[in-house]
Amino acid sequence: MSLPTCQAPHFVLFHKDSASLGRRVARYVADAVRAGDPALVIARPATLQQVDLELLRHDTDRGRLVVLNAESVLEKISVAGKPDPHLFDAVVGSAVRSLSHEQRPLAVYGEVVGVLWARGQHEGALAV
Repeated sequence: MSLPTCQAPHFVLFHKDSASLGRRVARYVADAVRAGDPALVIARPATLQQVDLELLRHDTDRGRLVVLNAESVLEKISVAGKPDPHLFDAVVGSAVRSLSHEQRPLAVYGEVVGVLWARGQHEGALAV
């Protein structure tokens, strides 16, 4: 089974610190959830905490929000320390498919590449 084709823009967020990144991601996710769209966040604990705080601050129902810890996902999708495309599809792809079956825009934010890059695993980061 393959992932759905992406018709939406893909963008990169540059940030000064983890708190500003967390706030921007939280607003992005909260806007999607408030609009009734599903959202998937695969992030480090600090970012996940910012998302939680933003949703609580604005009394936002979690709707169709799925949150996964980026480091845990990385453990599940890696073989011998390298990301495996089949395991990536089994973990991340299944989450995307479960959220994208309603023909609604899907908001996705991920930090798996950032975790790999920070570990010096540049080849793995580029593969993801």
